Amino acid sequence: VVSEKCRIDTEILPSLFMRCTTDLNRKDKFPAITHLKFLARDMSEQVLLCASSQTSSIVECWSLRKEGLPVNNIFQQISPVVGDKQPTILKWRILSATNDLDRVSAVALPKLPISLTNTDLKVASDTQFYPGLGLALAFHDGSVHIVHRLSLQTMAVFYSSAAPRPVDEPAIKRPRTAGPAVHFKAMQLSWTSLALVGIDNQSKLSMLRLSPSMGHPLEVGLALRHLLFLLEYCMVTGYDWWDILLHVQPNMVQSLVEKLHEEYTRQTAALQQVLSTRILAMKASLCKLSPCTVTRVCDYHTKLFLIAISSTLKSLLRPHFLNTPDKSPGDRLTEICAKITDVDIDKVMINLKTEEFVLDMNTLQALQQLLQWVGDFVLYLLASLPNQVVMRAQLASRTRRWWMSAACCPASCLSPAWTGCPPVMAWSAACSPSSPFVCSSAGRPRCLAVLPPCSSTASPGPQASPRSTTCGGCTLAPAPQGNAKPAPDAAVSPCSSRPTGPRR
Repeated sequence: VVSEKCRIDTEILPSLFMRCTTDLNRKDKFPAITHLKFLARDMSEQVLLCASSQTSSIVECWSLRKEGLPVNNIFQQISPVVGDKQPTILKWRILSATNDLDRVSAVALPKLPISLTNTDLKVASDTQFYPGLGLALAFHDGSVHIVHRLSLQTMAVFYSSAAPRPVDEPAIKRPRTAGPAVHFKAMQLSWTSLALVGIDNQSKLSMLRLSPSMGHPLEVGLALRHLLFLLEYCMVTGYDWWDILLHVQPNMVQSLVEKLHEEYTRQTAALQQVLSTRILAMKASLCKLSPCTVTRVCDYHTKLFLIAISSTLKSLLRPHFLNTPDKSPGDRLTEICAKITDVDIDKVMINLKTEEFVLDMNTLQALQQLLQWVGDFVLYLLASLPNQVVMRAQLASRTRRWWMSAACCPASCLSPAWTGCPPVMAWSAACSPSSPFVCSSAGRPRCLAVLPPCSSTASPGPQASPRSTTCGGCTLAPAPQGNAKPAPDAAVSPCSSRPTGPRR
């Protein structure tokens, strides 16, 4: 229970009167302020005001600034301190205003934080990169205008399917609609301002795509740079990038994935570790958009699942003594596996403390399905993805301690066709400490049946699943051609008995 009292400090600021209310000619034309929005979430220095009547509206943008207060020379001579430092006051200044508009029904402000200096605004205009610069105004005629957040000049106009578009025919010949037109009553811009979601007066949800260039034609290279910049922003900040995917064409996917990976590899090792799962999820969502890269989606999701399992098992480890200054068991295991790159798990095991890997029987039995999946997956992963060897060593070392119990031991053994593959031999040794060819849970040798040789050029057709084709309960691993291992660039899926194709 928190016993501290909440303290709120308030400060009286100067009042604000819209320009349209001080104009004698339009004083009574806009009787009410219908919309008031602060332009930034974390600051109250800029505010957007909309005053409306039954048929029209006007929008004004104001800014709160500090201004010097002039002091008479008499007081400056009496008090020299006042002359050295001129007093300041807060005062509202109008930045921009629109002409008379149709009646505004909804306002949406951008969430993307951007710099509004003159240099940055010029760069945005030269490159035609406008996310975060425009705010949306919805009108009762069904149209949506994107206007500049500072000058309030129109940047783009969108119309709903039922909204009337300006045509050349006289207004008397246009068909009249019965009742009010369909228009937005509430709107929200996405985090990168590339999508606008709104609810209309008929309670229907609609979404508009907003181009980064606001409809201006761009070269392919410049359009890619715009999308890449926004993807990098989402990768670092953690915001969802669904609205960026709306503008990705299938022929852009390969280039975006490659450039995104290049930018990722330029970062420091610590930052790469933080962004490792996020970039995998981003690559998976991008590859779904093109038929040429859709085969890689399973690989990315499998890597994410493997990382999630590794993090889950790592979180189960607790130090034997509390408040110890040493590293946690998971961190120490990571450090040891990074130093020892040999495939022999025994060299890793001798550096671990047995008491730090002790878990109760119920926890071990609950982990059986996860450990079984890891056992199936690593048989297909090690030969094609050498970068995962360190994680494999951590998983094998951690789970070998637990697999001493028959309650959670995955059933797997080795066929003679795989005896020449050192990584698989090492994993089999981790699965069954007594012998690489004997499953300790059953106490008897159970060899794998050999599946047809793997080939990336095999004709499509039904393939035997490693989970469905078993011999006495053991997992079956596909045999390589002769003594050859799968190609290094082949993307091998744990859910398939053959490589899914070369990795690009």
